Amino acid sequence: MGEALTYGSIWVQLVPVVAFVAVRRWANVALTLTAISVLVMLAQDLLMVWFGSRGMNNLWVSHAAMPVTTALILWAYSHWQVRGAPRSAIRVAAALYLLIWVLLSLAAESFMQFSRFTGPMQAILVIAAAGYTLVAHFRETDAPLDEPWFWISLGWVLYFGSGVMHDPISHLLLRAGELDYLRLSYYLKAGINVLAFALLTGGFLCGRFRLRFGGFLSQVPAPLRSSWLRSS
Repeated sequence: MGEALTYGSIWVQLVPVVAFVAVRRWANVALTLTAISVLVMLAQDLLMVWFGSRGMNNLWVSHAAMPVTTALILWAYSHWQVRGAPRSAIRVAAALYLLIWVLLSLAAESFMQFSRFTGPMQAILVIAAAGYTLVAHFRETDAPLDEPWFWISLGWVLYFGSGVMHDPISHLLLRAGELDYLRLSYYLKAGINVLAFALLTGGFLCGRFRLRFGGFLSQVPAPLRSSWLRSS
């Protein structure tokens, strides 16, 4: 069951990509970059499975893919910003991450171990961009559930939020030789990933198929949104 869930969490990454191709929203740069980032992540996981099945260290694959996926996701978020300042800030953050990734990879990281610095930094940047986009756009729309950024941001927050906790735990379990618990942690992370990519799929489909959940959830009254933002 656990192995099936693990492989399912890998192949489920095809679902949002297929959804993107199905709706043919090529002109939407943010969605296009998001779809490409998911494809890169799928290729990363498949390579890790291939190397791991042959008894070879596969952690270097995730290290190598990290700057690519980070740049793609952050650049996608820059296209969802309606104001110039946050758009520029996100793009500068993407460029700085690439520079820091190179420096840390040469000086502090080991490609044969779980990431200690660049992985958590990637998660923090993506979560920050997603969180800012949710809050900033929430003020300007009456139907957030009809917007791709809403679903995709929830998906990335879930994916990277769980990942930033899972990676150091995995590192500790591996060093302690607790392989059964390490395997269990990957099964739990796989289940979370399935949900995260389901949310991303919703982001690709929502503008075309009107994900309303009965109608009342797709529109949040302006007074309620304003009070929520003030309280936060």
